[in-house]
Amino acid sequence: MSPLPAAPWTEVSADFGHLQNGKYLLVVTDEYSRYVVVDILDSISTTSVIPRLDKIFAEFGVPVSLKTDNGPPFNSSDFKDYASITGFKHRKITPLWPQANAETGRFMRTVKKSIKAALIKGRSWKQELFKFLLDYRTTPHCTTGVPPASVLFVWTIKNRLPHSITPIAGDPSIRERDTQAKTTMKRHADRKTYVKPNDLRVGDTVIIKNDHTSKALTPYQPNLMTVTKKKGSMITATHEELPSCDLSRLSYQGRTEYTSAVCVDSLSSQAPTRSLHKGRHLGIDWTSNIAVSFSLPPSCRLET
Repeated sequence: MSPLPAAPWTEVSADFGHLQNGKYLLVVTDEYSRYVVVDILDSISTTSVIPRLDKIFAEFGVPVSLKTDNGPPFNSSDFKDYASITGFKHRKITPLWPQANAETGRFMRTVKKSIKAALIKGRSWKQELFKFLLDYRTTPHCTTGVPPASVLFVWTIKNRLPHSITPIAGDPSIRERDTQAKTTMKRHADRKTYVKPNDLRVGDTVIIKNDHTSKALTPYQPNLMTVTKKKGSMITATHEELPSCDLSRLSYQGRTEYTSAVCVDSLSSQAPTRSLHKGRHLGIDWTSNIAVSFSLPPSCRLET
């Protein structure tokens, strides 16, 4: 009987499962939390397995020890060198002896049943595998009584069932540092672009500027739209006979462009209008045809 490891993801075990379609499953199990990571392989050669282990260790960290059988590719000199360079102890157990790696072997039987059931029902076995893993990781384990994901991450991940969100420890400090960082970035961006606020409000009547100018088209679309929502830097305008339009930022050929809206005073067709285009605010006088421009702040620019 093996004692429980000192902490999560310090002692892990790995094994392979062979599927009927020729694929292989690399199963890595944390012996403390019972959290399982599954990767799909075309081959179990050393050159195929080592990059997958690198990917897993990049996500969860390098364990203190990795327990495997003494079969290929774990008995190769390349894997011995990999363990030494990566910094974990490679523990070898007797091949074909299920008691030595019972936890991983038991899970392998369960996951194979799930895949077989998916194939019988004509469903995607990969998609059913991922659903099974989500359920397995978020269901209390029969031995520990706690979901494996909750033990490993110290956080309850959400599955398809209703879930209440509980703030993690240190949340106020994280939020304070996040606010400071975003405020600093905004201040630098505002200073660089010489920004000024815009005064578009809910209820303003606007017209939308065409994204692509052409001599055959008018600069603006003919339909009058009404600003119905303004949330941060995102402005939504609607028309009775047209779907709502989010005046949002567009990405085109690596350049950042902004759709445009011209605010029209509903009391007078000769009143000045205001145009938003490519991050600049254009003040247009209908009577004199004179346009004066000044910059907009990021908080007033139209969002992605």
